[in-house]
Amino acid sequence: MIITSNNNAFIKEICLLKKSKIRKEKKEFLVQGNDFIEPALRSKSAKMIIAIEEKDYGIPLQLVTKNVLEKISLYENSLEPVIVCSYLKNKTLGKRLIYLDGIQDPGNVGTIIRTCLAFNYDGVILSSKCASLYSSKVLSASKGAIFDLPIYENISINYLKQQGYKIIATALHNASNYKNFDLKSPFVLVFGSEGNGVSKEIIDLADKTIKIEIDSIDSLNVAVAAGIILERYR
Repeated sequence: MIITSNNNAFIKEICLLKKSKIRKEKKEFLVQGNDFIEPALRSKSAKMIIAIEEKDYGIPLQLVTKNVLEKISLYENSLEPVIVCSYLKNKTLGKRLIYLDGIQDPGNVGTIIRTCLAFNYDGVILSSKCASLYSSKVLSASKGAIFDLPIYENISINYLKQQGYKIIATALHNASNYKNFDLKSPFVLVFGSEGNGVSKEIIDLADKTIKIEIDSIDSLNVAVAAGIILERYR
């Protein structure tokens, strides 16, 4: 059956997943785009695909008309399929982890996640003050990396240190040039918020602080800085 009405109860329910509160309650989220289909299926988190064209994806498919897809679309003027996914399940912590401390810009969060996958890190931990992993902007910037890279939430630095991880925090002051420091596993590499950097609490717990030497400006965008340092320790 093709759904033709924006007032359909199922469509209204799907639209609610655009709200953070409802996503948390249902433990489901939406992604949109052909590039997301394969990684979502591979991760086994994809539950259903909503599209305007018939195709066998191996999971339930709900056909809708263009006006209905426009209603549930996450992006303006997009008619690519929408995938309904279950929240991702945490996996065992790896040895080479990245910790994002209060990074609130969703584009930066998604970009860093994507970069971590590109450079073969074991996982990304988001502090409670980070942008929501399942927001459309984080998902879009990640380019599907969340389906292939373990993402964790609400794991404390204290806990990680107790588990034997070396805590390496980025900082602008009283820090060593990252080029002159070698990392050995297991470690947690910490990047801080755009405005405040890594919190004092984490700096005080860190085994080492590192920085990028820069000229003519006081700081770099956190996703740019992360990319530079992540490539160094890949």
